[in-house]
Amino acid sequence: MMEVGFWQQLIGLSFLAFFAYLTYQSIKSNPGAFSGHNINKSFKSMGLLALLLIGFVTLLVGFLPQGNITGATAAQEASVRIGKDQYRSV
Repeated sequence: MMEVGFWQQLIGLSFLAFFAYLTYQSIKSNPGAFSGHNINKSFKSMGLLALLLIGFVTLLVGFLPQGNITGATAAQEASVRIGKDQYRSV
């Protein structure tokens, strides 16, 4: 793992302080942003988006072809070739 040097730590801490200051100023200038009503609306919106994303991924997975990437069927995968054209179930 890579060692973090003094200057990298100093730059990281300065960025952290800058973003903390921006967050503080944003909350100070708009105190109603974190009211119970607004947070409740945000949770409803994010919940709806999460359910839509879960449904979309479910549809995508449902449209995947059955079998593996080579297109072999389950019967072909479960059999072993013995000689020319003979297959034996495993």
